[in-house]
Amino acid sequence: MSVPNKNKPISPVSDSIIGTPAYYQFRHDDFLTRNPSKTAPEYYLNYGLKYAQKFQRETSKRVSTQGQKWINEVMKNLQMLMETRLSQPDGVEFEQNAQALKNFAFASHVEAYWNEKGETPLYVLPISDLFRILFTPDFSDLITAKSISQIEMIMRKLGRYRMTQFGNRIKSS
Repeated sequence: MSVPNKNKPISPVSDSIIGTPAYYQFRHDDFLTRNPSKTAPEYYLNYGLKYAQKFQRETSKRVSTQGQKWINEVMKNLQMLMETRLSQPDGVEFEQNAQALKNFAFASHVEAYWNEKGETPLYVLPISDLFRILFTPDFSDLITAKSISQIEMIMRKLGRYRMTQFGNRIKSS
C-alpha cells in the first residue's frame, strides 16, 4: 500500500498569466488540486484576485497612462515576489500556512508598490493617480492595521523622495 505524498510540489505558473488576475485563481486552484482536503489560503481569492481585478477593471480606467503602466508593473511585481517565495525549499509548507502566506504578501506590498526598478516608479505618478490608487481598496480593507502601516511606509518614502527632489532643485538653482 502506497502512502500518498501529502506535500505535492507547487505547480509552475505559466508566463502568460503572470501580471494578470488569473494568476490568483491559478494559485488557488493549484492548491486545491494538490490538497483536496484542505482550504486554500484566502489571500488568493479574497485579496489577490479581488484587487487585481479591481485595479485592472476599474482603477486603470481612471488613472493616467503612467498610472496604467504602474498598475501592470505592480501586479507583475507582487506575483513574482510570491512565486519566488513559493519556489523556496519550504514553499509547500509555507503555502499551507494561510496566515504566513498572507503576512508575506502584505509585507511585499510596499516594495512592489514603490516599483523602484520598474519603468514607472510610484513617485513619478501624478497626485491624482496616487489618490485613485489609495482609494481603490474597500474602506474595510484600507483601515486595517496592516494597510495603515503600508500607507505610512509608502508616505514616508514618498515624502523623503519629494524632499530630496526639492533639495536638489534648490541646490541647482
